[in-house]
Amino acid sequence: MVINKYLKKLINRNLFLLILVVISCENPYFANLHGNDEMTINVKIDPRLPQDDNGYFHLTLNRSKWQTIHRFSGLVTDSNDKPLDVVRFEWTSNLY
Repeated sequence: MVINKYLKKLINRNLFLLILVVISCENPYFANLHGNDEMTINVKIDPRLPQDDNGYFHLTLNRSKWQTIHRFSGLVTDSNDKPLDVVRFEWTSNLY
């Protein structure tokens, strides 16, 4: 009888704590997941290549080797011109 009463108190207390934790916790990432606050980003690319009158950049290919190595750089900023730390980019090429 005493064990049964103790077990009931323990279950009620743990259930109360569980409900309190579930209701009070909030993940800020998921809070605005479907919001309409879109972030504007600006991308500035420096290809380090000569540009013609049509706006095309020209890279001279090294025909004596399998690949032509060329480095370009860029800067990604937000709408206040503050640099963003990590932004994922992908691109494709038809030079194969």
